[in-house]
Amino acid sequence: MRVYEVEDVLETYIVEESLYRKKNFVRKVVGSIKHLSDLKSIGKTIQELSKRVEQTRSDNRGYVPVLVEGVKRNNAISKDNQLEGYPEADRIIGFEDAADHVLKLIDAAQQSESKLKVVSIHGMLGLGKTTLANKVLTDPNIEFQFLTRILVSVTKKYEKKEVLLSILRSLKINISDQNMSEVDLVNKVREELKYKYLVVVDDVWDGENWDNLKGAFPDNNNGSRVIITTRDVRVAQYVSPKCEPYQLRFMKLQEAEELLRMKVFEENKCPEELKPNERLILEKCDGLPLAIVVTGGILKANPKDANWWKDVLDEVPPLVDKKKVERIDRYIRLSYDNLHHEVKPCFLYLGVFPENLEIQVWKVLQLWIAEGFIPQHETASLERMAEQYFRELVDRNLLIVGKRTLSGKIKTCRIHDTLRDFCKKTAKAEDLFQAIHKNTNPSSSRRLCCINSQFLEYILGGQPADKVRSFLSFGQDETKYNEDPNSSIFKPFKLLRVFDISSIYINFPGRFPPKLPNLVLLKFIAINFNLKNLPKSMSSLRNLETLIVHTTEPTLDIQADIWMMTKLRLLHTNTTAFLPNPMVILICLNVFAG
Repeated sequence: MRVYEVEDVLETYIVEESLYRKKNFVRKVVGSIKHLSDLKSIGKTIQELSKRVEQTRSDNRGYVPVLVEGVKRNNAISKDNQLEGYPEADRIIGFEDAADHVLKLIDAAQQSESKLKVVSIHGMLGLGKTTLANKVLTDPNIEFQFLTRILVSVTKKYEKKEVLLSILRSLKINISDQNMSEVDLVNKVREELKYKYLVVVDDVWDGENWDNLKGAFPDNNNGSRVIITTRDVRVAQYVSPKCEPYQLRFMKLQEAEELLRMKVFEENKCPEELKPNERLILEKCDGLPLAIVVTGGILKANPKDANWWKDVLDEVPPLVDKKKVERIDRYIRLSYDNLHHEVKPCFLYLGVFPENLEIQVWKVLQLWIAEGFIPQHETASLERMAEQYFRELVDRNLLIVGKRTLSGKIKTCRIHDTLRDFCKKTAKAEDLFQAIHKNTNPSSSRRLCCINSQFLEYILGGQPADKVRSFLSFGQDETKYNEDPNSSIFKPFKLLRVFDISSIYINFPGRFPPKLPNLVLLKFIAINFNLKNLPKSMSSLRNLETLIVHTTEPTLDIQADIWMMTKLRLLHTNTTAFLPNPMVILICLNVFAG
């Protein structure tokens, strides 16, 4: 794209000029010939691009864009959105009889069987298997009977070590040695599950995965139980051959009505004039909770407008056709198309986060701002606008609320795996971001994301990164990386704006990496290291807006002149930070420790 080419040239010039100005007099003299040559080359490239842009303008004269009207007419963002929200809307609706049935299967009340028992739940995607499992886990009788209650996800890309680590994390066990073998991890899990336990193993795709994992669950003859959820009835039968699998039913009409109404009106009431269309919409949703929730999010854009309900009814596809082909993607696409155009990239961006990760709300808001998704507003701050966009996604039921503060404010959130898959697929098609895998070639992508192990492969493999603007690496546990003084992980990223590697613990060899302050375009950085000071050289990052620093040291001495970094809005540390004494405070800075 022409705009990317122009951006690359201009930002390359900014970086080259900034780095040249940072040099002392001798280095400037020595490097002056090369610097002038580089500037001449950049100028020539700009002239060539100017000609190509003018040619593109000439070719596009006479082009008239076509505006499409339809169900998207009411996609304005509510100005009243608040992060506090309505905790009542988080409660689980329906599943009472299903929960009772599963409780009987695991023999929770009688506990007549002391041997380990495996129970399976199966049903199509979006039916609420995980919701049902959580309802069982939080049942008062279960809380009384089982000292240990946890839920772990397996997912389609099964990795035994990740599942074992997830179990230990859920048990609040910190594993400092990430290189533990699978055998040692299995033994550790068995050791920790010595008391009566109920473990939900969610989203098992293959019977072989269960065979590979079941050795981690000891039979201590104390009435422990394991619940398996799966989409495949054959897997359900395989994992618990001695116990009839429970097939999760679709919602009854009364349950579906309550779910839709709570998502649209936040109470179990519907205006009389809307009930005919409500009944027809629910018929199309066919009792599938995910379809009801996503459709409810669309209706909430204009909840009491009968014409709006009719428009949505006309656009909502039947859940399945005569061949029983699932149409969930069409529901999600309809909800996505109905979003305000400024909110769409914010939603798709959620696909960068790994499956089942609890997403910190404050962090994702800062990422959206740094990525340029949040526009300036005359009367509201960027943070306030980002909060409105976030609340819009919650209201549209495209996000699952996780933890809340005591005052009801949303702290964490999750995204349904089906919605996440849609985000990743659509983001790749729209060139918003690309996930790094072993067989991908991300050299043309400007935003990259990955899990920690793939980040190390990417860096050590010498992949080109001169066009990359954003790089995010995630992991449920810290990954340790020993920085090589001769080959810095910061060196390939010349034009980087967003860099989140906080889940990678970087062991620097005695001094701060000199290449990091060269990333003069940085707006957001989250880093985790072993040093006790942030040097003055970081003052050159004048575009920095969010600085997240985690250290293993008891204190952090910030020597950088953050008061002169006029764009810096948020400083977050995990320890006590000593700030430089300001001569004049020029900025409004939020400082968080913890």
